Amino acid sequence: MKKCLVLLLLLPVAISAQSARTPVLVELFTSEGCSSCPPADQLLIEFLEKQPLPGIEIVALSEHVDYWNSLGWKDPFSAAQFTKRQSNYGDLYTPEMVVDGVTGFVGSDRTRALEAITEAARKPKVPIQVTADGLKLHIAIPKGEPADVYLAIAENNPSTNVIRGENEGRKLAHVAVVRKLSSIGRVTPTADYSHNLVVSVARDWKSHDLRAVVFVQALKTRRVLAIGSVQLN
Repeated sequence: MKKCLVLLLLLPVAISAQSARTPVLVELFTSEGCSSCPPADQLLIEFLEKQPLPGIEIVALSEHVDYWNSLGWKDPFSAAQFTKRQSNYGDLYTPEMVVDGVTGFVGSDRTRALEAITEAARKPKVPIQVTADGLKLHIAIPKGEPADVYLAIAENNPSTNVIRGENEGRKLAHVAVVRKLSSIGRVTPTADYSHNLVVSVARDWKSHDLRAVVFVQALKTRRVLAIGSVQLN
């Protein structure tokens, strides 16, 4: 009788663990040198922490562009590769949110963001396996339409006391700041994708706040076809 009771108590937990939410990738192109960006940064924080849409997992990436760096404040998280990535989507402006690689809009527009995320979640995602043992990652993706596989290492909860530029005197908080973005392979129609790697971590990154985000982006449409993420350490 006791064994049956234990099984009954554990059953709801097992069911809950198997009920996966649909992941949607939300990229925010932002800059600490832009006075319009902090509201968008706060919106991304809200989305990541509160996960406001039932059945949907918002996977956030904050990508700091470098084209504001000559206008009074050099963003310590900025990189030219994020500017290039944004330019591949179209116009360069901050803040911009891009949902699942296809829908872009002003990054502080909460209503538009929720609509775009909800719409993106209606399209099925390819299953993906991402597991971590410390800094060792294993990634497995089934064969499918031609697509690039990306790995983003994102750091939660960094903040900066800005001393110059449009946000002078403000302490700016962020989530999911992309510290490193790499192309790590390609999905093809002929063979499953499997990859093992060890993540390299810089000394100034907070290792306990790092997360690996793997996403698959179609070559032709740029739509994000699969997303997986895992906490490191």
